[in-house]
Amino acid sequence: MNWKSNRLIYQKYEEDDFDDFCDVVCNNEIMIHIGGKGNSLKVARNKFDDILEKNNTNSGFVFFKVSLLDGTHVGFAKTVLFDGEGVEIGYAILPSFWRKGYASEMIGFMKSFCRETYPDLTVMAVVDTQNIGSIKVLEKAGFNIYKKEVFRDDYCWFLRF
Repeated sequence: MNWKSNRLIYQKYEEDDFDDFCDVVCNNEIMIHIGGKGNSLKVARNKFDDILEKNNTNSGFVFFKVSLLDGTHVGFAKTVLFDGEGVEIGYAILPSFWRKGYASEMIGFMKSFCRETYPDLTVMAVVDTQNIGSIKVLEKAGFNIYKKEVFRDDYCWFLRF
């Protein structure tokens, strides 16, 4: 199934999307904002296989490949049930698409997707405190910071809509 927003298409990852996934998660420029550095191909493969498995279980986990309407790969978006907090949204965008409004469009799509899929849960995001760009775009989309704590070995802001 495909979902769309104004300029983007969202599809659950499939087996032949591994190279596009690697373009994002193996990229140091992107991953410094998410995990500190790009992943090796082996780690990326393990993560991708886990994503494929979870995407097919309806477990509250959806990882989307995000493309322009013409099929050009832009990045990914995700929604994950976050124990005790609600449903977490996240995204990563290839650098050539930064500062063009795609993050705002992806956040809008994910908010709508979460409200339809999980109407009783709070929509939230976890962002490294150094990722000022993502914090600003989330705040512009109506998210508010509600706590700061260590998450996966980094200090992060927790925001909710």
